[in-house]
Amino acid sequence: MAKKVAFLTIFLVSSFAFTSLSQSIYELSNLPKVKIDKVDYVCLDEVVRVLRMHQEIGGKIYQDEKEGKAIWYYKGQRLEFTPFSPYVLIDNSIYDLLFEVKLKKGEIFVPQKNFFSLLKELKKQSKKFKENLSLDAYAFSKPSYLEYNITDIFASKKLNGILIEIFISYPINYEVFKSENNCINIFFYEGKIDTGYFNFKEIPSIIKKITAYQYGNSVQVSLWTKKSFHTLSHNLESFPFRIQISLEDTTEIAKSAQDDLIDVVVIDPGHGGVDFGFFGQRSLWEKDITLDIALRLKKLLEKETDLKVVLTRDYDVFIPLKKRARIANKEGGDLLISIHCEFSEDENESGFEIFFFGESQKDKETTLTFKEDLEKTNEIFSDSIFILPDTTQYLFFEQSKNLAFIVCEEMEKKLKMFSKGIFQEKFLVLKKAYMLGILVNCGFISNPDEEKLLAQSPFREKIAEALFFGIMRFKIEGEHEKSYEAKR
Repeated sequence: MAKKVAFLTIFLVSSFAFTSLSQSIYELSNLPKVKIDKVDYVCLDEVVRVLRMHQEIGGKIYQDEKEGKAIWYYKGQRLEFTPFSPYVLIDNSIYDLLFEVKLKKGEIFVPQKNFFSLLKELKKQSKKFKENLSLDAYAFSKPSYLEYNITDIFASKKLNGILIEIFISYPINYEVFKSENNCINIFFYEGKIDTGYFNFKEIPSIIKKITAYQYGNSVQVSLWTKKSFHTLSHNLESFPFRIQISLEDTTEIAKSAQDDLIDVVVIDPGHGGVDFGFFGQRSLWEKDITLDIALRLKKLLEKETDLKVVLTRDYDVFIPLKKRARIANKEGGDLLISIHCEFSEDENESGFEIFFFGESQKDKETTLTFKEDLEKTNEIFSDSIFILPDTTQYLFFEQSKNLAFIVCEEMEKKLKMFSKGIFQEKFLVLKKAYMLGILVNCGFISNPDEEKLLAQSPFREKIAEALFFGIMRFKIEGEHEKSYEAKR
């Protein structure tokens, strides 16, 4: 009889556990979804509530009101979510959700499908939770509970160089030195590193050797590259925290920037495929407008010139930003024009705007409006306003700025449309494409009047014509200047 009671008890507990787990999975999949940038998002607080209700393993979630980030303790692990970053810091490792974490009305939202994949990974890699740690241990900027604050290293090839990224748990003081035999030394003060992991880390065909040394509270990481590089630059990035070291051989780029004429034009129609871009009240999608303008511009260039014209996409397909830049580089592009539309919560905001690569300008009053006379415009074109970037893009800085100026003038003449002016911004497609380039926002799709214009074929043709005349003016003026210099 006792055996029967025991068996029945086990069966009931197992059944309850199974029912509870099934119920939690059902509730998780049926949580209210929010469409953000065409991706299904769920509220992190709601996910935690469901897990705690049915599995009692949902852990606790805390939100840093100052930075907006959320910290969640789940199955013995600490997860840190930062708004506008796809990276989740899990103890000492990084997980890429592919889509950004969003902050909406003070709550953290995560991409549903990819976040559920993360939950599965966490179940596989569950660790022992340090229950005796209080919340205070996480409240300050340098979390001492982390065994290592230098957590990982990656390297990737790029045109004429490599990018090294060293991940850290929080900002720490560091220095980078270049020594003989293609060696790069990075010194960290108050650093702690797993020397065993780093010393056995292999990055084939990019880094010859990595050596990590722990000296008391300081750390040295030494990297040997397989070739020498002319230029070294480094900076601290966040979301997640990491040190980026860029090694570049700028010899060929500089020669190209100084000597080559404009022979290959790359046109980049923004968005496409699952990436719809912005849309207006008339359900006009940005991806359709940009492709239509790009095709019209290509047709004009091929009809009127002997330039080679390359499109990063010529139909409705999603192309990642880095791949767009790779297409431009592979095709030997000399000039890149990326076409977009703009969106604002204020439906009265209007006008076109043009960007070239550089440090973002925080104060838009420094923007070129082209309403001033020539003397004032020349004053605005000063180094105190436009900040030189740190990468090899500085080689194309002046050319891109001049192209932006000329295209802006042509659009003002052709479109009779309000000009918001010229801005600097660190757009990825401009950064990774090693050529002069601009990004053009052709109007606000959120403005009913401008959306109506953008929906009209003749207006899109005028935009293409303005871009065409801008490119041709830039090309002709640049070639005349080089011809004059050659004669002198």
